Amino acid sequence: MNLLVHLDALVTWQSASRAAEALGVTQPAVSAALGRLRRLFNDPLLVREHGETSVTPRALELHRLFAPMLEQWHDLTTARTGFVASTSTRVFTVYATDYLQYVMLPQLVGGMAALAPGIGIEMRPARLHQGLAMLDSNYVEFVIGYYPDPAAELRSRFLFDEQMTCVVRNGHPCLDEAWNVEAWLSYAHLDLVAHTRHFGQRLDDTLDEIGLRRKIGVTVSSYLAAPFVLARSDMIGNFPVSIASAFAQSAGLTVLAPPIPLPQMRISLYWHERYQSDVAHAWFRHYIGQQRFGVPTEATMPAGREGETAGD
Repeated sequence: MNLLVHLDALVTWQSASRAAEALGVTQPAVSAALGRLRRLFNDPLLVREHGETSVTPRALELHRLFAPMLEQWHDLTTARTGFVASTSTRVFTVYATDYLQYVMLPQLVGGMAALAPGIGIEMRPARLHQGLAMLDSNYVEFVIGYYPDPAAELRSRFLFDEQMTCVVRNGHPCLDEAWNVEAWLSYAHLDLVAHTRHFGQRLDDTLDEIGLRRKIGVTVSSYLAAPFVLARSDMIGNFPVSIASAFAQSAGLTVLAPPIPLPQMRISLYWHERYQSDVAHAWFRHYIGQQRFGVPTEATMPAGREGETAGD
């Protein structure tokens, strides 16, 4: 069981040092456990690429497979405070962008109707320039999103990696051209700040590393407005795969495979250390972590047009 606890921490934190801090053990102990896990499952589990650590598909599969056992272990080792999910009326405050609310809330609310009908979720608007500081000020209990550098006093749980794709209006001139990097960069891009602009900055940094730059035509703060702006312009959008198809249906857009590999959005759940021992809070964290949100895999990514490959 000890190895599974280490696996849970490593997948959650995606860092041996932070996993060690969360478990209250030394980093060499976590590294040794990682070595044993790698040999046991014949998989690297954690890999480092382009300066970032990420978990392998096998690690995510194992984490979900053992989640019920880990949840039972957590229940047995957590002090009881009288919390019963099925009868609780606790209301949890959460911040997430409109995109993540679209992807996650229907499943979360639907499942809770049966498990915990009295528990509520209050989605709160962002506070300007606060980001994860909304947790420190206790404005919300949870933040869901992509935040590359959380503060040391915050806890997090990895939820899913979101692939990005390109979206243009139906009839866009690029659809009659070779779809490659040159075509992608020859048109202005619609950029999304969505409170932080972490993804947009990471995309620009990736392009800068290979000597390329894109032109930003307009920056919007809401995913809701984005597809309708694209539908009336020749700009290109770079959006999460999970909502690109919905955009296409609602606004008459075409989804294209990116001409170069785009950075992924690593979506995690964040909370403050002050709530770590709160049993109700822990129940909600684990409930969210158990979900399989409808995020497409590579197999469902839009394919490039026949006869064309990325960068041709």
